[in-house]
Amino acid sequence: MNLIAENITSAVTVNPSRPKESRTGHYIIIAAMTVYSILAFGGVAGETNLGMAMIVAIVAYFMAFYVFYGISRLAYRRDTLLLWGGVVVAAIVGYLFSGLTNVWYLLTGWSMLFFGGTIAGRMIATGRSPLRTYIYSAASVAVLVIIQQVALWPEMIVMSQSLFAEWITELKNNMAGMNQDTVTLRDNIAYTGRMLQAMSRLLPAAAILNAVMQFSVAFLIFLYRLDRTEPAVQRLAPFTMWKMPFGFVAVVLLAIMGRFFGTETMTLIADNVLFILAVYYCLTGLGLVEHFLSRLRVSLMVRVLFYILLFFSQLLGFFAAALLGLIDSFTDWRKTQHIQTVAM
Repeated sequence: MNLIAENITSAVTVNPSRPKESRTGHYIIIAAMTVYSILAFGGVAGETNLGMAMIVAIVAYFMAFYVFYGISRLAYRRDTLLLWGGVVVAAIVGYLFSGLTNVWYLLTGWSMLFFGGTIAGRMIATGRSPLRTYIYSAASVAVLVIIQQVALWPEMIVMSQSLFAEWITELKNNMAGMNQDTVTLRDNIAYTGRMLQAMSRLLPAAAILNAVMQFSVAFLIFLYRLDRTEPAVQRLAPFTMWKMPFGFVAVVLLAIMGRFFGTETMTLIADNVLFILAVYYCLTGLGLVEHFLSRLRVSLMVRVLFYILLFFSQLLGFFAAALLGLIDSFTDWRKTQHIQTVAM
């Protein structure tokens, strides 16, 4: 088997005798799954009031965190009957509220929740590392988002570009009346146009990251609860030790090659892949920064000011942190390679 150095702080240990839990908590999870299905797949579609539809959508969005967590918990506890029964009942109830018009999103949406949560729960239960578990689970969520929405993305990109073009035209008209010289006006409009163009091209990445972020938060909560109730379960590394596996460098290189030498479709795919990876490299880059700030014993006030400045640097700060995370894949400044090596 291949070996991978992972940023973990404890050995792989599976506790064969897990403490028993109250069944009440499991039934709450089943109830939450049913309510979520009604809100996410039936509530928004059947709501004619715009304000109420937004409220229902927001509640459903945050309920997805708990559903991901609940499915992971049931899978970890091997409550197969409750898990399958809960998902099937929730899907049927959602279908009754949404009808045939929303059945594709219902099936793919519940597949995303089921596979993401189940893979996470079962892999942790069998002693897999949090890093490897997260990669497999998040990948399943991303793949199902692509299956669900890929047919709509070309149309969404065209519609957004058309809408942004109208905004640019309106912006030109508004800025023409301002006391700005022609060069400044032209530069401002050109910069805004480039930003809106980039936003429209990155709509697929935004959709994937949105679903993966929901799963990621639920996964962290799942591990945190396990760490409190079952200390023998392998722990997640602290944020200061987060690091992207070196294997993703190959994906970055392939995406860059597709970006510069591929067709228009390949370029679009490469842009979205690079943006998704940049988000993760940015997080690991910030982890590296926090690691050195901690070692230097920088005060909390200085740290807060630093992160505020980094936030206002916008794209420059984002890409600087992402580049730092990418470079750390080669250099291993935190010396994580020697912490522990576990079999894939």
